[in-house]
Amino acid sequence: MSLSLQGTLVVFLLIGAFKGSNGECKDFNRYCKLLQIHGYCISFYHTLMKKHCPKSCNFCSGSFERDALNAHNKYRRIHNAPDMTLNSAMSRQAAAYAAELARRGGSLVHSSTSDGENLIKACGRLAHMTGAAATKLWYDEVCYFDFNNGGFSKKTGHFTQLVWKGSTKLGIGKATDGWCTYIVARYRRPGNYRGQYRQNVLKGSFNRRRTCNLGKRESYVVCTIISVGECLDLDQHCSYYQSHGYCNTYPDWMKTNCPKSCNFCSGGSGGSGGSGGSGSGSFEQDALEAHNKYRRIHIAPDMTLNSEMSRQAAAYAAELARRGGNLVHSSTSDGENLAMCGQDLTGTAATKMWYDEVCYFNFNNGGFSGRTGHFTQVVWKGSTELGMGKATSGRCTYVVGRYRRAGNYRGQYRQNVLKGSFDKARTCSCLVSLSHASYEQEALDRHNHFRRAHSAPMMTLSSDMTRSAQAYAERLARMGSLQHSSSSQRPGQGENLAMTCGRSFTGATAVDMWYKEVCQFDFTNPRYVGGTGHFTQLVWKGSTELGIGVASKDGRWGKCFYIVARYRAAGNMMGSFGSNVAKGCFDYNSYCRANGEPCTSLPPVTEGPPNPPPPPPLPTTEGTCFDNNKNCEYWKSNGYCDSYRNYMKINCKKACNFCSGGSGGSGSGGGGSGGSGGSGGGGSGGSGGSGGESSSFAQEGLNKHNEYRRIHSAPAMTLNAEMNREAEAYAAKIARRGRLTHSNSRDGENLAMYCGREFSAAAATKMWYDEVCYFNFNNGGFSGRTGHFTQVVWKGSTELGMGKATSGRCTYVVGRYRRAGNYRGQYRQNVLKGSFDKASTCSGGGGGGGGGGGGGGGGGGGGGWWRGRR
Repeated sequence: MSLSLQGTLVVFLLIGAFKGSNGECKDFNRYCKLLQIHGYCISFYHTLMKKHCPKSCNFCSGSFERDALNAHNKYRRIHNAPDMTLNSAMSRQAAAYAAELARRGGSLVHSSTSDGENLIKACGRLAHMTGAAATKLWYDEVCYFDFNNGGFSKKTGHFTQLVWKGSTKLGIGKATDGWCTYIVARYRRPGNYRGQYRQNVLKGSFNRRRTCNLGKRESYVVCTIISVGECLDLDQHCSYYQSHGYCNTYPDWMKTNCPKSCNFCSGGSGGSGGSGGSGSGSFEQDALEAHNKYRRIHIAPDMTLNSEMSRQAAAYAAELARRGGNLVHSSTSDGENLAMCGQDLTGTAATKMWYDEVCYFNFNNGGFSGRTGHFTQVVWKGSTELGMGKATSGRCTYVVGRYRRAGNYRGQYRQNVLKGSFDKARTCSCLVSLSHASYEQEALDRHNHFRRAHSAPMMTLSSDMTRSAQAYAERLARMGSLQHSSSSQRPGQGENLAMTCGRSFTGATAVDMWYKEVCQFDFTNPRYVGGTGHFTQLVWKGSTELGIGVASKDGRWGKCFYIVARYRAAGNMMGSFGSNVAKGCFDYNSYCRANGEPCTSLPPVTEGPPNPPPPPPLPTTEGTCFDNNKNCEYWKSNGYCDSYRNYMKINCKKACNFCSGGSGGSGSGGGGSGGSGGSGGGGSGGSGGSGGESSSFAQEGLNKHNEYRRIHSAPAMTLNAEMNREAEAYAAKIARRGRLTHSNSRDGENLAMYCGREFSAAAATKMWYDEVCYFNFNNGGFSGRTGHFTQVVWKGSTELGMGKATSGRCTYVVGRYRRAGNYRGQYRQNVLKGSFDKASTCSGGGGGGGGGGGGGGGGGGGGGWWRGRR
């Protein structure tokens, strides 16, 4: 802005000032509307305008949303569409996604929301864009819409969503990264459905000549969806302006807003966000500058552009675009980086995507890794020439970077990838793309949204379940695949899993994916059916606590997210679907056919504890009397002590007064032989340990092992003192690590971890043995689901060592077996059925969440793992 305009602003504000009451949203200057029309609200003087003209500039608290709503409804009335209303929850979700886009930077990428969505990014002097300005930008696409033969077009999609007759709710939010503002609008029901344009996008009183008289458009309603330093047009009508001679008649305005169309880039300043002197501002130059900026951090010499390499890179990008699908490297002898994005990908943005891998690189012990190979090639000291090219296909942009000499040679990382002035704390703190706390809350809100439709009580977040879900999500990310955890790792809990790659997502994304299975569920015959388990667990009435975890990993299709949800009590219990999965107000036509809401109007929130059947029992310490479930008192008051006597006797002893008669206490030895515990009226005392606590623990484990082995006609085992010590030492090691990892012992090995209360050797052994319910004695062999059980009863294993260690609230247990079991081809002679009766042993099993994790045949501790050595 020139000095004369600055002086004009000051004069207007001085002579036009008047007083207003504090707290009122109004202008304090009579010239505010004039200043707003001339673009001062979104100029560098927005701070001054915010003080003097808050109403005209829509700087009042909450006015951004109202401003956008009013603008939407103004345009919708032109096209005979009903007024929309603001939805505060949708606005919060829109603001959250705008914040996520701001954290990422780069190009705009649509979320996976089921609502309709419009996006905009405005940078530099336009970063203070109002809700009305954003709405007008979207609406301006009307000038390209054909009302006689309407349909979807990338050139008009924002407009058609804005005036879509069937969309009645609006949510809008914005966020800034300091230079650019990101605006997200959400629409419910979504628009732009094929075959529905004629009845939803009406011409109404629209006058093309009056509306699209582009020469009279106000200059402040322009948008930039660019990265700093690019030479791009900032207004969507630049081609029209250029064809009508505006580059000559309005040179100052066109130089600012349409530099590309008017060829004002060469030799001068870049686009609106760029400063002068950078050169052509082309894609290649943009990428080169970004590369050299990062290379200087790592003390690598600047690269130069090689035009021949750029042509080759562009040709290969075009080939990738023609193929579509996955990115596949070429056979070039040069180094090569590839990228693919759903929007126009700038040279700066592609380079930043590659460089961001620096946060995973270990400068002390560097080498090639699939997770950091793009970064190391970008800063490879020996690479001095660069070629860059891109091509588009539909909605995808393919970018190819070529490097000469090629990098990533084994043994040469130390001299070619230097740390330089790189500061990990400062650089990588900005790369977090998801606020986990907000993710958890959003996932919970989405669960409860759907549960209300099915008359299920609202869930609450459980911090311990969330921690364990997060830990398992991180494990899945390392594995790179989905695999349900064992029931022993999540006692009494159901589980839903999801994975999504190459797209952004919110806390609602996975929940929406799971809920879509409702369209396959038959409410007239409620039962477990494959393809509906995620849905039924999600709305299961008896599940009232939720834990949610998410982890990410870079893959061939971009960043992949792994989502784990845990549910307490576990759902999907056989015979209980009718009482736990209600139809409620669910409307099949609304949700499954019209992509609307599950109900036309949601019922009120239902509070209350879960309904039976309750979850499988948790491991308990023998000889104590307490309740294993927080809902015991509620169940007692509803008569469950009688109607579910067997379950309540195990899990709610105290509430149901099943402790009477006294239980014997555990005997303990001080260093020699401990005496046996006293006998109570209702139960026998526990046997005392010999040789201190560790010997007592091992002896308890031995007794439990031999109890189970007798059922399967396996000889009794004996304790091996040396194996006990080794097991205890390794238990202490994994307790320090805080995770279960098998050792390299030549003995067989079972591991377990349980958090929250004391974990006895008998409980750990029972947890391992409970896998018997999944073993097929007719065609036995190794299975990850039964390996703990088969090792416990393996006939050839005759010596046992057991040890435990604690860390915080968690107990880690190690069982060692000599000779090791689980040898291929030897199951028939080593794992016998004996007197095992599945009907009586496994009657409490089943269940589990989602796609069939299993609630766990009678419970058990958390985190059992198996390893048998060949």
